[in-house]
Parts: sequence; structure tokens; C-alpha cells
Amino acid sequence: ELGEVTTALARATGLGGRPRRASRHLERVRVSVARTVALALKRMGQAHPTLAHHLRTCVRTGYTCAYLPSPADRRPWIL
Repeated sequence: ELGEVTTALARATGLGGRPRRASRHLERVRVSVARTVALALKRMGQAHPTLAHHLRTCVRTGYTCAYLPSPADRRPWIL
């Protein structure tokens, strides 16, 4: 039983107790989402440059995606 626990802990923490790296699959998904958002904002910039600029400054991509407007940017949009 102790051997099983040791093996499970080694798998969870990675080699030498270092944190495990994100899987390649998750990294590919993260990069794909970031590329897709960037392409959408580029296309949006042609149709509505002001909105595209706003979203470029407020949308964050990475391991999580977030819309984080500053208090000054929290105004209604008229499209």
C-alpha cells in the first residue's frame, strides 16, 4: 500500500517534487484559443475599430480567459 501511495504522489508532483507541466493537449488548446481570439479581434478592427481596441485591452487569454474592463471602460456601447 505504501508503494502505491508513493507512486501516486510521484505522478502528481512530477520528477523530484517539481510541479507537473501542463499537458501538450492543454497547451495546444490554449494557443488555439488565443489565436482565434486574436484573429476575431483583427477582423473586428476592420468593422468597428473602437470596439476592437476596447476588447484588445480588456480581454485576457492564457490558461484562463477573462474580460476585465477598467472602471472607466464600463459604459454602454452603441453599435
